[in-house]
Amino acid sequence: MPSTELARPEEQAVHGLELAERVFTPERRVAIAQFLEVEADDPALVPYLAICASYGLDPVMGQVWLIPQRRKVRDGEGREQWADKYRPAVGRDGLLAIARRDSRFAGLKSGVVHERDSFEVEYDGSADEPKVLHRQASKPTNFADNEDPRRWRGRILGAWAKAYAEGLPPVYSYADLKERGKVKNNEWQGSWG
Repeated sequence: MPSTELARPEEQAVHGLELAERVFTPERRVAIAQFLEVEADDPALVPYLAICASYGLDPVMGQVWLIPQRRKVRDGEGREQWADKYRPAVGRDGLLAIARRDSRFAGLKSGVVHERDSFEVEYDGSADEPKVLHRQASKPTNFADNEDPRRWRGRILGAWAKAYAEGLPPVYSYADLKERGKVKNNEWQGSWG
């Protein structure tokens, strides 16, 4: 994979577009668009494929997503209307694939926090700060008639991750669904930006 580390951001963007044109033939673009359930000429497909090509990510393995967003746009006569637009985003699996290529990568811990879980973050001044104390709720043996056994931990509140690299302090992040989006039909919908 070509290195883009020393390129300026605008050079990286052009490089990614050129690389995407070389890597993804028109036939492959159509197949990827069908897989993503978007039109092959959707403008969102261009940056999506540029990200895949630039970072060596697989467009159908859940490493990069096209996130639907409802936005107001102007039609040809200047009137505003709602339309579905898509924004590409590198997902957890994509970031993990990139991290694993770096010899300094030393691992990752992460979890999804549900409302019945116990979750605390402790800053104690240690080298492994912060300390994440996450205990999943215990699964009950009996369920009420109106209770879905698949959702015994309750609603999803957010997710956390802590990444380790040799010679560097760990990096911790928590994404709260109230701030970042929502879960609908078992799929996260929202924005990280």
